[in-house]
Amino acid sequence: MNNLFEEFSNISIDELKQRSMNNDGDEDIELEDRSYVDFILTDVLAPAKCGVYFSKNDIRNVGLMMEEKIQLHERKRMMKQLLKSINSADRLSELMLNLKSIIDERTKIYEELVSISPSSKDIFNEHIEKTVSIKSKMDSILEEVKQESLFIE
Repeated sequence: MNNLFEEFSNISIDELKQRSMNNDGDEDIELEDRSYVDFILTDVLAPAKCGVYFSKNDIRNVGLMMEEKIQLHERKRMMKQLLKSINSADRLSELMLNLKSIIDERTKIYEELVSISPSSKDIFNEHIEKTVSIKSKMDSILEEVKQESLFIE
């Protein structure tokens, strides 16, 4: 116990900040090195990476579309509940399509706002670019899963 306390007391605040920054900075990790669950929880749920915000209601509606009852909790926990129901490539594909439909709805809203207020183009184009990027990553995951399921069958 003393060794643990000594080790903890020897860690500097700067070192702790560096460790937390290293844990949060997953942008450079390729999709093959990360699990699909990790991708959904860290990239899709993060508005800064995805371009849209998935509310608790959105996650719950996706669950209802997949005939899963999701209890209200924090968003990440709700998504974990939903991900537990995925047991096949078809279910993962269904989840991704439902998430992409929400992303498409929000992208249409962004495009409408740009047409109404052209001065906001720079702001919303950044979000639209993120949605395009995340959707392409989702498509590559679906292709990867389909390829893996072909080998399993």
